Amino acid sequence: MVASLAVASTPKAKPLPRFEDFPVREVYRGKPAAPKLKSRLARAFRTVIRKGASEGPNFAGHYTVVIWGCGISCAQFAIVDASTGETYDPPFEGITWHDGAGFLKDTGLHFRLDSSLFVAEGCPEEKDCAARYYRWNGNRLVLIRTEVAERHPEPEPEPAAITVRP
Repeated sequence: MVASLAVASTPKAKPLPRFEDFPVREVYRGKPAAPKLKSRLARAFRTVIRKGASEGPNFAGHYTVVIWGCGISCAQFAIVDASTGETYDPPFEGITWHDGAGFLKDTGLHFRLDSSLFVAEGCPEEKDCAARYYRWNGNRLVLIRTEVAERHPEPEPEPAAITVRP
């Protein structure tokens, strides 16, 4: 008698996008162009965008991601082409590291000079918290994947302390 063993296979989760999966061909080494401040966002934050853009590229070969704070646990950013000065707005106005349900475990904006992958871990407009993976296509961030955000565990509530004084 021959016994057979059936093994249930579960589908493997597709691996998360990695910076190495989105290499860029060239890195701009020239003097950064002055930003062209065409959008409402760019004009409103012109000083920080000009200063950040002057530091040179830090993303996707010839772009500069300029980040500034917008309150407690909040960030805004713009992307500036170091070779032309074109300025691009992000897909959301601001991103926070929490919402009404608590703080996220992993947060931030992640990018590299040698890659067109951009990762935003947080809550755009203080909602829909997730890790979002984007690919830069030369004029905008294109969403390629969204993963559920892990949160810090909520602390156990302490029993109310009552002090009675005579």
